[in-house]
Amino acid sequence: MSIGKSKEEQLIVALIVFAFLFLAFSYISTPRAVAVKTFEVKFIVGSNYGIDLDTKVLTFGKIVPGGSIQRDLQIKNDFSYPIRVFVSVSDNMLNYLSSSSNFSMSSGENVSLPIRAYVPRNTPEGEYLGEITLSMFKEK
Repeated sequence: MSIGKSKEEQLIVALIVFAFLFLAFSYISTPRAVAVKTFEVKFIVGSNYGIDLDTKVLTFGKIVPGGSIQRDLQIKNDFSYPIRVFVSVSDNMLNYLSSSSNFSMSSGENVSLPIRAYVPRNTPEGEYLGEITLSMFKEK
């Protein structure tokens, strides 16, 4: 009976070692962002257009249902190497915001990233808040 238990123990140890090696390889091979920048986004849905001068938030002001407004986000690659930028939008803004999903930048390059807020006709009036995140990875 001790022989069978020994094989079970060996199998358990082998599975633990395999799981550890798999997790270690996955961690090492996953690319790490060199920088992540998150911007708060805000717009108001109302019966007329309006301007919001808040400088701490990427704001689109007041937008009428069925209307849209574009803002440009200025991005500079301050790294000494080229980067790839991935743009993601918070889930609650997916129906309202559009932008490039990813792009490359050379070292020192400036890019003006257009972001469009579109409000469908049936959108209720009110304030809408979300986020846009830029994740930057070293280009290979």
